[in-house]
Amino acid sequence: MKDIFDRFKLEVQIDRLANADLLYLVTKKFSKIDLHPNQASNADMGTSFEDLIRRFAERSNETAC
Repeated sequence: MKDIFDRFKLEVQIDRLANADLLYLVTKKFSKIDLHPNQASNADMGTSFEDLIRRFAERSNETAC
């Protein structure tokens, strides 16, 4: 996970959200999602994780061009 956070500069993204007064809003939305294992299976979490990685990778490539 650390490698992923480092690669996609998660700290920079958090700072951007905070500076734009959006970090609280994003955190609030995530807090409403029930990720308990009874609600979200390991397979669901894995699929979600892979989708997030794919989206970040696509964005990373867009900005690199």
